[in-house]
Amino acid sequence: MKADDMEKTSSADIHKTLRDKIYAYANGRGYVVNESNVENIIDGLIENKEELGDYYCPCRVVLDNEHYKKAIVCPCLYAPREIERYGRCKCMLLYGKKKE
Repeated sequence: MKADDMEKTSSADIHKTLRDKIYAYANGRGYVVNESNVENIIDGLIENKEELGDYYCPCRVVLDNEHYKKAIVCPCLYAPREIERYGRCKCMLLYGKKKE
């Protein structure tokens, strides 16, 4: 989602859009969304957008480095590697599917 598209949107709409984006990303990659944490993460994303200018992962420190900043916009580029290695991303938002 482009930041400009969400500028003129209500808070409830932003929450729904971010939630939909998270689920679409997870479903497209075979991940599971941690329902008990998704609203906290969405709140953190919105706070980061308001304070720092983009939907940065709320579990990462935002540094003054444009390359790094691009990498930590949710879903961050580190999530797939973390899920593969640890079974979840750093935020505990996304988990790998359980092996049956």
